[in-house]
Amino acid sequence: MKEHIDTELQGTGRSEKRSSMKLVVLGATGGTGLELVRQAIERGHFVTALVRSPDRLKVFRDRIAIEQGDLLNRAELEKVIQGHDAVLSGFGPCAPVSKRKLTRTFDSNSLAP
Repeated sequence: MKEHIDTELQGTGRSEKRSSMKLVVLGATGGTGLELVRQAIERGHFVTALVRSPDRLKVFRDRIAIEQGDLLNRAELEKVIQGHDAVLSGFGPCAPVSKRKLTRTFDSNSLAP
């Protein structure tokens, strides 16, 4: 669902046409994820955030879709990304996760055919 929107180039007074995309942001409540959400909204994209706890996204509540869930759960991830153009990840586990476990989890959850 791409559509063209007019956006003003910051501080230049010029505008340009950009394609608007439907984006899923993973890890949207962390520092990097919050910045991804902010920039995506600023550029006119439609954002869906998949988060465990939506509290940190209250400031964006009326401008994005928030789905509560676990990005390490394949079924939940598949459901959320369906119908979107791209997935952006700011995911970074806050508790130490062994590289082996994380690799195994993402390999088994890979959505590629």
